[in-house]
Amino acid sequence: MKRTLFAEQNRLEELSKKDPLVRIKSITDWKMFEGALGKMFPPVDYPKGGRPPVSKLLLFKIVLLQEYYGLSDQGVEYQINDRLSFMRFLDLTLDDKVPDQNTIWNFKESLKVDDGAQKLFDVFLKHLRKHDLILNKGSIIDASIVKAPIQRNSKQENDQIKGGETPDWSEKKKAHKDVDASWTSKNGKNYYGYKNHIKIDQSSKLITSCQVTAAHVHDSQMVFDLINMYDKGHSLYADSAYSSKEIKEMLEVFGIQGRVHKKGARNNPLTEADQERNHRLSKKRCRVEHVVGFMRKKFKQVVVRAIGFKRAKRDITMKNLVYNIHRHAFLMA
Repeated sequence: MKRTLFAEQNRLEELSKKDPLVRIKSITDWKMFEGALGKMFPPVDYPKGGRPPVSKLLLFKIVLLQEYYGLSDQGVEYQINDRLSFMRFLDLTLDDKVPDQNTIWNFKESLKVDDGAQKLFDVFLKHLRKHDLILNKGSIIDASIVKAPIQRNSKQENDQIKGGETPDWSEKKKAHKDVDASWTSKNGKNYYGYKNHIKIDQSSKLITSCQVTAAHVHDSQMVFDLINMYDKGHSLYADSAYSSKEIKEMLEVFGIQGRVHKKGARNNPLTEADQERNHRLSKKRCRVEHVVGFMRKKFKQVVVRAIGFKRAKRDITMKNLVYNIHRHAFLMA
């Protein structure tokens, strides 16, 4: 069949009807990230006649695509070349050269330095606050497990790792060994990986604070890393994992109204009044489950591909940023 003059344009118009990237691209002011990216990647003088450097904003948007669709470095390079919707999101044409997987990997390596991903998350959070999309009428905290590939180590190697030592591995083997992830148990099942600790705005369901830890770190240990001055005088909702005397007293010191589920014990079961209170609080606390469930379904947040804590933190933080960008587009629709 002979190709018409407007074939590409007609195909994109058809894609636009179902493509969420169209809304995200149009509603997001991408220039807000240029300042932070400029500080992370100072300009370099290239010799005349040399190939100009790849735009850092372009690479940043590629990483957003990668996290949004759960793609590897190689996978996102291929998909950009293959999909018109990806090229349109990135403002690339069929004549433009797509950054290769090594360029993408090197860019991401730079994002793990000095909490680069967190700085980009904070840039967008500032934008959300500036436009009054975060109402600060209450917050909800929760933690979800992000699985990492299970390490097949010997007992001796595991004992060395627990003792803070590195087994006698070759450099090649070290590059494929994650000694920062850890095991945890939830609902009778064991998981190996990390935890994504988040706090969301109760009204908008936007993530306002996030922390990443190894999976063994108890949810309650990160409460004070998640709360800030915006929580003062407001309610903080959480499940029974955050039920402790220490947390209750600390929230009172910070002027935060603790709305934490009560926890029963073997010799001290919950009363009917406690159960009714928990049920009542669940109607508001469950909103954070919507966020976690959406991220698992949409972003395929089942495993983290990166090796090591810094890379895992980078990728999980970028997932949180992508969620906020997606949610922002929905709220502005």
